[in-house]
Amino acid sequence: MKSHITVIDKTTFVRLDFTLWSGRAKLTREDIPDADKLPPQELASLGSKRLFDPAKLRPFGALKARAHALLERNGIKFCGGYAISADRADGIRDQLADIWREFDRVKVDFCNAYAAGCQEWMDQHPEWADILRNAMPSPHEMPNRFHFSYQMFQVQPTNVLGGGGNDSHTTILDMGDKALSEICVMAKTIYEETFKDKHELKAKSFQPIERLIAKIRAVSFTHPQIEALGGMLDSALTMVAQAHYSTAAVNTFKGVLIALTSTTAISTMLHTVCTDTNNPDEMSSKLFEVLWLEPEPVPVGNRAVTLDGPVTTIEVNPIAELASAEPQLTPGFDLLGMYGEMF
Repeated sequence: MKSHITVIDKTTFVRLDFTLWSGRAKLTREDIPDADKLPPQELASLGSKRLFDPAKLRPFGALKARAHALLERNGIKFCGGYAISADRADGIRDQLADIWREFDRVKVDFCNAYAAGCQEWMDQHPEWADILRNAMPSPHEMPNRFHFSYQMFQVQPTNVLGGGGNDSHTTILDMGDKALSEICVMAKTIYEETFKDKHELKAKSFQPIERLIAKIRAVSFTHPQIEALGGMLDSALTMVAQAHYSTAAVNTFKGVLIALTSTTAISTMLHTVCTDTNNPDEMSSKLFEVLWLEPEPVPVGNRAVTLDGPVTTIEVNPIAELASAEPQLTPGFDLLGMYGEMF
């Protein structure tokens, strides 16, 4: 079992704090001339009214999405923020600083143009100008309606053995399983959007796999076995390219990708194939042999595991199902037979 100290030493935690003005206000009965015809409030609510052109607010949302995407690519969601590798902290800090500076510039530009923007919006909706004018915040309030800051820190649990409701030790050790879960979600999204129901694919179709490999390597600090998945995918990409993206190679690659959509299948394979080595390269090679080259996978008993958790008995054995799948002529065996029904 991995030591929590090892994980903490490798981890930097990041929290983002965004406050964005929605450009909306509550729609009241007084805003509508025929409000008396509306149902009572306990039956239905009126919703909200737009006080400002939403297009002029989109740059703030785009910057927020950019900051979150940066951390999602480079880490995992954790305790209301993100956990990233300490080795990447400096680079992430620089990129967040760039986003903060751009956010500040957009904020200043927006506040300077706010009064004119309000008038423009009222001119577009003259019938409702009085209602809009009465609900619009004053220009001097605007700087307080937008805020972005971030914190980067390292932590040390005070009671790592638990007790009294403190499960920080378990939570930290679960980071590997959380990382694996995010990898599987990303693999499923890529499969659904790019590979499903397709048999003839070109090199550009495999570009999302490069992003998946980058994600795997970004979160591999949470558990040594996760790094092996990136090397295995690298080998699979090489193999399908060497086969000139033939239908047989593409179908086998799809099987490899589908296997990565199941946390149960992958965690079981990692425990089964990689128990006798801590070398990521050796783990990658063994996983690749199981998923691509060997005609039959290594058999295991009925069990499901987490990366650092106990073994528990289950009714369905992913590896046994892989072994019973209809084999392909070339190369390897058919993983699609096992997982195809899931999608």
